[in-house]
Amino acid sequence: MFTLSALIQSLSHDEYVSGQALAERYAVTRATINNHISRLQEFGVQIECVSGRGYRLYHPVRLHDPENIKNGLAADVAQGLMELRCEQELEST
Repeated sequence: MFTLSALIQSLSHDEYVSGQALAERYAVTRATINNHISRLQEFGVQIECVSGRGYRLYHPVRLHDPENIKNGLAADVAQGLMELRCEQELEST
């Protein structure tokens, strides 16, 4: 699934990723990739864009992941959780 979170994860490495490679990975157009890159930049995410090399984050990040969080909890606490969700983007209230 292609989301802003997925795009951030794809760019959170030391290597550049081409727009074409991202488009193929997520089965979307290059224009869609460019639109999502622009949207992330509007949110303040700093993305390096180098012609002929691709994109990457200036500062790679690791987004919250429910499974990683659960694995860091004591077993009895993790078992007591009914649900743990990490939302990267929510609608305004």
